[in-house]
Amino acid sequence: MRPHAVSRRAATALLASSLIPLARAADPSYPSRSITMIVPFAAGNVTDAIARLLADRLSASLGQAVVVENKPGASGGIGMAAISRAQPDGYTVGLCAIGPLALNPALYSKLAYDPINGVMPVSVVYKGPMLILVHASSPWKTLKDLVEASQQNSLDFASPGAGSSQHLTAELFKRASGAKLNHVPNRGSGQAATLLLGKHVPVLFEVTTVGVPYVKQGQMRALAISSAERLPALPDVPTVREAGYPVTTEGWLCLIAPAGLPEPLLQRLSEETSKIMRLPDVQAQVANLGGFATSLSSSQSASYVQAEIKRWGELIRSLNIKLD
Repeated sequence: MRPHAVSRRAATALLASSLIPLARAADPSYPSRSITMIVPFAAGNVTDAIARLLADRLSASLGQAVVVENKPGASGGIGMAAISRAQPDGYTVGLCAIGPLALNPALYSKLAYDPINGVMPVSVVYKGPMLILVHASSPWKTLKDLVEASQQNSLDFASPGAGSSQHLTAELFKRASGAKLNHVPNRGSGQAATLLLGKHVPVLFEVTTVGVPYVKQGQMRALAISSAERLPALPDVPTVREAGYPVTTEGWLCLIAPAGLPEPLLQRLSEETSKIMRLPDVQAQVANLGGFATSLSSSQSASYVQAEIKRWGELIRSLNIKLD
């Protein structure tokens, strides 16, 4: 072979490698048109509310409309599939909850999307803890009262469904406290709340967005909250850790993009999103919904989501929960 001869295969590889920086470069005019934010759930819940709040502020900061598109179904799978199959050009993003990203991989044998390699975290924007609730007329005033009562005679607890973050929080609490609790799964939060209000079950594990209004209306009593800190909306309710049990859990929402989004676009979206979630009026609006506004960077969000996938996956597999 001549010293300077190059095979066709080597030339092709060389050309491909030289194009990588171009493929990863951001469009300097971005965004030049509207952006679609897919929400893999129906309208009218906290994910949708946060998405519309964020979309409105991003529209102003980016100078282009950010349009929320709800794609519910298959436990978030339909919307997640649409996000993962979109072009990674910054014009399709999604706001996803803990379920499709961190719980579904262990709950289902097959998914229509890849939560690890098909999408990439942009920023974790919201954390919403769980409340441990009893009826307002319940004799139990503290979490310790509940645990001791359950150890005398096991108690039923309701959740919105098997494999939900509420159900899994209860399972972690059982392990940490020694409480004897029997799961009563339901088809959604409304049905679960009805069981407690009707005194058909004595305990309910529920997210703050659902539970706080019942507490403020005097229909339920919150014994503890699962977050690392107390909720401003319920300042007198202790955390589970303050009550003496080493459990901290939170549901969360993460802005995501299709895998392969160029780094400059990823950082632009992450930085703009983080700025918005740090605004005092945005934090106040999120607090009114019953949660905490967060502003994790893309790298922090990736680490957080990866840790959550591992944490919840291990628990789900240990409990042998499968939903298909």
